Amino acid sequence: METCGGDLDGAMELYRESLAIRESLGDLRGKGATLAMMGQVLLAQEQAPEEVQALRQALEILVGIGARADAEQVAGLLEGVRQMQGEEVFRALWAGADRGQPS
Repeated sequence: METCGGDLDGAMELYRESLAIRESLGDLRGKGATLAMMGQVLLAQEQAPEEVQALRQALEILVGIGARADAEQVAGLLEGVRQMQGEEVFRALWAGADRGQPS
């Protein structure tokens, strides 16, 4: 899928590889950042459930390690999703975000 001059599918594949590496290294900050970037690609791909899932995981990791500035950026992305989707849809997406890894 090509949009705005970018290969979103290719980007997502590279982020998946990065996520696996970050996990194997135990790099929580890097894992949180990678999940946040995956969320942004998923936004561009209009995959709201997976986007919220990735951003929620990123937020939980970043809050957990005390990376406040990074967590605030992810919270801002989630707020944008909430505004675009509406409160009711966002709550359903948030509740569904407990079901695993973004694809």
